[in-house]
Amino acid sequence: MLRLIVGCFLALRLEISVAQTATPTVEITALAPLYADLDRLLITYRNDGLKLSALIVKPKRAARPLPVLIANHGFHPDPPRYGFVDSQQNERPGKYYGAIPRAFARRGFAVIMADYRGHNTSEGRRPPGFSSGWV
Repeated sequence: MLRLIVGCFLALRLEISVAQTATPTVEITALAPLYADLDRLLITYRNDGLKLSALIVKPKRAARPLPVLIANHGFHPDPPRYGFVDSQQNERPGKYYGAIPRAFARRGFAVIMADYRGHNTSEGRRPPGFSSGWV
């Protein structure tokens, strides 16, 4: 979790340069914009040996430090398809929860929305014997 928080801080402060190592633990990638007024960044990081991802949505050209909202999504009927709007197009968090980060980012927040394990492209699976929930 600390790596995610550090990665989010670095993504929001783009003027900070991060020394790259042979095996970076946090990667930050700008995503194609879906809306002209918002930036979208994807953070990938490792936790418990799994590669996990989180989305950051923030207003473009913020003139001041932004308050941060961490949004956790709830149930999704098909976790690996979380964020996909059709068979190929990944617009995390997709139609299911997409209005949440947009609404807060348009009100001046930086919104971090992590994928749960096994959701979208994050690694992980449901353990045997569990009727619901993913770890």
